[in-house]
Amino acid sequence: MAAAASYGNRKLTDPIKRMIASLPSFVARPVVAGLRKAGALQSDFERYVRIGSPKQILAGPFKGMKYRPYSFGSGVFTKFVGTYELELQPAVEALDQLNHDLIVDIGSAEGYYAVGLTRRLAAKRTVAFDIIPYAHQLMMENARLNGIADKIETRGACDAPTLESILLAGHRPLVVSDCEGFEDNILNPELVPSLKKATMIVETHDHDIPGITDRLCERFKGSHQVERIEAQTRKLSDLTIELDVDGNTLEDWIQEARPDTQCFLFLVPRG
Repeated sequence: MAAAASYGNRKLTDPIKRMIASLPSFVARPVVAGLRKAGALQSDFERYVRIGSPKQILAGPFKGMKYRPYSFGSGVFTKFVGTYELELQPAVEALDQLNHDLIVDIGSAEGYYAVGLTRRLAAKRTVAFDIIPYAHQLMMENARLNGIADKIETRGACDAPTLESILLAGHRPLVVSDCEGFEDNILNPELVPSLKKATMIVETHDHDIPGITDRLCERFKGSHQVERIEAQTRKLSDLTIELDVDGNTLEDWIQEARPDTQCFLFLVPRG
């Protein structure tokens, strides 16, 4: 219920954000500061306005991607400045050499990876799963902005038979997963045999499902090269662009406040 209420609040505040994002910076900044202090907007959006309300990603693996300043379950500011999930950027860059013909995003939210990877890898087909219809609406806005809406299909809940049927059709699929612990159920080669041929980038959730990272490593150690990537505290030097905000403030703004057990897996099929 709490999650549903949160999504409902976003639907109410997003029209306000659209209006603010279209204003000149000198007008938008005091407006959003007042709304944030009144509890009507998140501080993350105020940070976005402080850097000039950019219309595209400024740095990182999806630099140049046109993007709306709305997100589901994560901040939008770090996406625009290029430090969001910084730990995964080498993995994303490595995908350029792997020639994936199919992308499956489980937990696609507003489409940072679904749209970003489709655009970067020139994938022929992307299937994006999310249980929140409004998240799909925002994702398809981002897809249309980047001229790739015809390449992305939206689905609701993901289950093993559906995932297998989709992966079976791909020659070299890529799976991106951030599904709040459901990876324990869905990323199982006994239930989804075609995962053995899929490259995977997985955010794991040991704080919700203890031991899930180790179980996934064990499941795929025979079929994949497995890289475990620990979450890191951000440093000001992680920023690759100049912003008109003081350094101490910026260093605080780019933190992602992940649990101590948070990590990611990058799994590449052997051979």
